[in-house]
Order: sequence, then C-alpha cells, then structure tokens
Amino acid sequence: MTLGPLSGALLVEQGDFDPPAAPSGLAATDGNAQVSLSWNAVTGAAAYDVYRSPLSGGGYVKVNGEPLTGTSFTDTGLENARTYYFVVRALDAAGNRSAA
Repeated sequence: MTLGPLSGALLVEQGDFDPPAAPSGLAATDGNAQVSLSWNAVTGAAAYDVYRSPLSGGGYVKVNGEPLTGTSFTDTGLENARTYYFVVRALDAAGNRSAA
C-alpha cells in the first residue's frame, strides 16, 4: 500500500475483542508457605490467570502455568510472614483478558 502526503489508511480487524468482566470475591486463606485463593465465576470466562506481587498495585507476575478452568488456586513455595498481593484475570474463549 502506498499513501501520498496528507493521506491515511484505516485498517479494520474483525473478531471478538470484548474482554469478560473482572472476577470478583477474591478470598485468600493462608497456610504454611502457601496461600489458597478462590473467587466467583465470571459469565463467559473460559479460564483464569492468577498474578502475585510483593507490592500493592503493581509488579504482578503470573503464577499459574496453564490457564485455570476452575475458580480456585493454591500458590505454594511462599515465604512465611511475608505479605503478598494477588489479582485474578478472566480469559474468554477468544483469549481476551479481563481487568484484575
């Protein structure tokens, strides 16, 4: 495609780009070097990803390998007496990821 001066092009992609709603009701239960998480199911979600950070509000790293199909996850190998922050994101069948 060649565009002359002061011209432009509009490229249109087709498909599903709407992410599912963010999961709600995240609850955590601590244990020895682990934390068990659970959350409410999201309509239209095919799977979920769990992220952890030592900082509130940022620095999150995905902790589950493959996307989870259930609404619970146990993160192991943690350091006792240390604060961790978790967020969960829903994924739909098209791969769109929700807000945390």
